[in-house]
Amino acid sequence: MVKCPSCGQNTDGDSCQWCKYPILKGKPVRQDRSYPIIMGRPLRQRETNKQIEREVPEAKKAKQLAKEEARKAKQIARERAKKETKELKSAKQLAREQAQREAEEIVEAPIKTIEQDEIEVRKVEEIKPPVVETFSELDEGVVELVFPPPVNLNQVKQVEESLKQIEYLRLVRSGGSAEEGAVIAVSVQKLFVLISILNEMLLVEQVVEVEKKRQKLTVRLKAPAE
Repeated sequence: MVKCPSCGQNTDGDSCQWCKYPILKGKPVRQDRSYPIIMGRPLRQRETNKQIEREVPEAKKAKQLAKEEARKAKQIARERAKKETKELKSAKQLAREQAQREAEEIVEAPIKTIEQDEIEVRKVEEIKPPVVETFSELDEGVVELVFPPPVNLNQVKQVEESLKQIEYLRLVRSGGSAEEGAVIAVSVQKLFVLISILNEMLLVEQVVEVEKKRQKLTVRLKAPAE
């Protein structure tokens, strides 16, 4: 016997014997009211789908932003490396140019000095005409340099100081006066060496060998500038 859900009377069979309401046999299925069915799908599944639909564009957007940031960082690193390479090349170029300039200065310096020396030699030759004399080579001994009067003692002193600076010459004695003339005695190995030295002095105008045996030279000085 079952209770009719329509009239409440006890009955049996497939339908109520009183009101003819169909009687369902078996255990009734209880419907879960917490998840109402809307348009054939549970409400929770719809909410989950909506959340997925919201999250997917956000994830795509975040992924796109991360990709863009990585691209920008790579571009910045490439530009920085390019700039550093350019600066390094510029520094190497400057160093190479500086080394080349220094090398050119080193090479040009002696050339310039030689040119200046040649100019000075030409000036001296123009001022002092060369004196051509024939002298004999004598053995080592004392040579007297005679400065005939009148003589400028200051010029004689300058000649004496110049001779003292030469290593292979030794000054033996000197003396004299402006009225009587001056004498300087020098010890030298070769006479022609001493003659060459005297001819190179700007104060000397002419050197003449007077007595070969006594090794005496007459040295005429230029007139002092007024």
